[in-house]
Amino acid sequence: MLGYHGWSVDLLLLTSVAIICAWPFRCRKDAETDEQQTPDEDNEKPQIDHLDWGVHLGSLGRYERAAESFRRAAELDPEDLAARFNLALALDLAGRHQEAREAYEHVLESDSSNADAHLNLSLALHSVGDTAGAHDRLRTALSLATDDATAHYNLGCLYAVEKQWTEAAAEFRLAANLDPKDAQTRFNLAIALRKAGQTAEAEPELRDFLALARGRYPEQIAYADELLQKEYDTMGGSDAS
Repeated sequence: MLGYHGWSVDLLLLTSVAIICAWPFRCRKDAETDEQQTPDEDNEKPQIDHLDWGVHLGSLGRYERAAESFRRAAELDPEDLAARFNLALALDLAGRHQEAREAYEHVLESDSSNADAHLNLSLALHSVGDTAGAHDRLRTALSLATDDATAHYNLGCLYAVEKQWTEAAAEFRLAANLDPKDAQTRFNLAIALRKAGQTAEAEPELRDFLALARGRYPEQIAYADELLQKEYDTMGGSDAS
């Protein structure tokens, strides 16, 4: 899973927003891209493909510039859903969450079954403080794509922010079942289980997190190590001698 905010060591990865967006930016099919780049009859120069250029800028983290390029692509072809989706994503990544919200809603007016748009709209709604709306959009995304690990993960994050730990653990568990090698999910699952009073069930998740982290996320590794050493190993955990 790809988060676009840093991790927080505040027990969970949630306070600095570990909710993640559907990624990456959309590209056109090869045939459509080739058609966009055909020479102009008057000057024989290829036209700029604003969608491709926006994707390039976005990959460099230049989200404001990418949004400008995607907006131009959408103006040239209002039916280009890839350009409109990318515009919304770039705006959200640039921190312009209210504009992103409106852009995602515009996408969904034409494509109401776009699960990724619902998922990403939930992130924009969360960013502007509309938690209830974020929940609704995530549930819609899951109704359209029940096997979407990211949607389950994000819903778990929302529950955790609201301190609904049992519900958070259930969603993180679903995400982990779908994507068992994601370290973020396993760490969040472990902490949610502990907060829900399921301390014993959290131990294997902490150990799996350490195996999956592979040196990444040093603050979370230190926290997991400390928990295992001070609580689980001394209590005769599964790996204790």
